[in-house]
Amino acid sequence: MEEADSVEVADAALMQRFLDMSIDLLGVLDLSTNVLEISQSWERTFGWHRREVIGTPLLAYFHDDDVPRIESELAGLLVGGDAVAVVVRIRARDGSYRWVQGNARADLEAERIFVTAADITERKELEDQLLRRVELESLVVAVTARFVGTDAAGMEREIERGMEDLARAVGADRAHFLRGNRSLDRISYFEWMHPETGNPRDEPDPVVTEWWFDTMRTGVTLQLDDIIVLGDEVPEVVASLKEQRVRSLLHLPLPFRRSTWGFLTLVTIDRPLGLGDDVTALLQLAGESFMTALARADDGVALEDARRELEHRNAELERSNEELERFAYAAAHDLKAPLARIEMALAATPRPEGDGGQLVDVARRGAARMRRLIEDLLTFASVGAASGTAAAVDLDDVLTQVLADLAPAIATAGADVVREPLPTVWGHRTLLGQLVQNLVGNALKFVRADSTPEIVVSGSSKGGWATLRVADNGIGIEPSRRAEVFGVFTRLNADEQFPGSGIGLATCAKVVAYHGGQISLEDGLDGGVAVVVRLPRRART
Repeated sequence: MEEADSVEVADAALMQRFLDMSIDLLGVLDLSTNVLEISQSWERTFGWHRREVIGTPLLAYFHDDDVPRIESELAGLLVGGDAVAVVVRIRARDGSYRWVQGNARADLEAERIFVTAADITERKELEDQLLRRVELESLVVAVTARFVGTDAAGMEREIERGMEDLARAVGADRAHFLRGNRSLDRISYFEWMHPETGNPRDEPDPVVTEWWFDTMRTGVTLQLDDIIVLGDEVPEVVASLKEQRVRSLLHLPLPFRRSTWGFLTLVTIDRPLGLGDDVTALLQLAGESFMTALARADDGVALEDARRELEHRNAELERSNEELERFAYAAAHDLKAPLARIEMALAATPRPEGDGGQLVDVARRGAARMRRLIEDLLTFASVGAASGTAAAVDLDDVLTQVLADLAPAIATAGADVVREPLPTVWGHRTLLGQLVQNLVGNALKFVRADSTPEIVVSGSSKGGWATLRVADNGIGIEPSRRAEVFGVFTRLNADEQFPGSGIGLATCAKVVAYHGGQISLEDGLDGGVAVVVRLPRRART
């Protein structure tokens, strides 16, 4: 009896140690979401002490906008379902909210809900920054594209419209654009004022106007989150700008173009602009496109100039996308080392009996899934990075190699693979091998439990295009959702049934796009799905 009590005490101490040392957010709730136990990481993440949280309903800590989602997930838990990869906001002790992604499972007999989650606030902020940048990039392209085919009479209207779009996108209250020649006898000036907050109280002070021109002549970008920093240098300018209700400004001098110069300035009245260098560079591109548009309106050479400018902008955007891909690759690579340490720690942790063992299993599965995600993300980000020289690639040879590599998986699944003659295409053998392996691998993964897997790989050629088709009799995909599966991190099935990261088909789509092809889904065998890929047979000119 004493030995059993000693083991129980040791298990409890080990469980408490696990809760204290856990990096992830772990919690045990009753079926009403009242907190029974949480890990020490809750206090580190949210500032709430354990004794403040235990006994209170976890539902009370969620952001109001996320409560309906949580209630829906809770309803599913109470009928035996799982809550997987739920992204919500939880209130911290200081009143702020942090983003978390969590999983939950209910033990209905024990009337307990077990929760594991991770703080993804930084990731969400980075995603939001990247999203805002992509949206601004798209806006700059759209603003530039609107100048194509616009006649001289409509050019000024498009510039004013573009200024409004850019100002609203970055949260500015006013926008000013000026273009002039060296002698200042020809000046084009445009401004946009937010209808509610942008109108100044008085006309510009001559002192401020002179300061503007002096600043402009220096050719230096000026970004002030608060104009008060100019107080010692030009106090009268600061006083006048305050009268004009100016708090923060970004002044972008535009390079000389056809003997003209100019600037683009954005102003806020009650908050800092806080724009990064990448956003400033995009605004600079937009200002240069204004300059180009006016130059085209002046001399009538519209179409050719617009084509060259658009090519330049597209090259800049391609470079930006390449930088984002390199960032994703570096970020995923940097996560491998800390994940390895986590896996080592979990492997070294004895599996306790009962609830503690379930939590350890959850943590181990989470770490394994994170490793798959990182590896898949590295593969996705590296597509096209070092693919070698394009050449004629015999897809029959590629398929032979893929089937040899997948032979153990095919044997384990008992799959019947039928291959038909495949065409030769123009591309990069390594990437095309990755494409075929992902497609056949997916067909082996998403199988119905009550049937023998069947896979048919076929191809055809017509004109300058070759078609590759991989069909299976698996679980299939609803036609209404087929367009979704090519997005990054898109999962249509539970991870417990079909493990994966949601990056495989996104990688396929990226490989196909890199080759200038097309990829789509259609009905497969007996309710399954077929992936259809069109690739060029010859080098693109």
